[in-house]
Amino acid sequence: MMTNRVLRFFQQPTGVFHGSIFYQLSGAVGPSCLAIDTSGNLYVGQYDVKESSNEGTVLILSSSGKLKGTIVTTGAEISGLTVQ
Repeated sequence: MMTNRVLRFFQQPTGVFHGSIFYQLSGAVGPSCLAIDTSGNLYVGQYDVKESSNEGTVLILSSSGKLKGTIVTTGAEISGLTVQ
């Protein structure tokens, strides 16, 4: 959370795991929750303290890590997401 990034890990070959930075965020405290929709889009809730901001941010990322959109919320302390 405090490093402000989303990591991804993959296994290749079997039993050998590799990690990389999937998406680097800026601002706020960092990502606090993730959700994925049936199209493979990743929703990233970006937590911040209410004393710092009145608005929160949810980023929408494609399955390849490209920013597709942003949802602004009325509260900065985002701690969970659900996608329907």
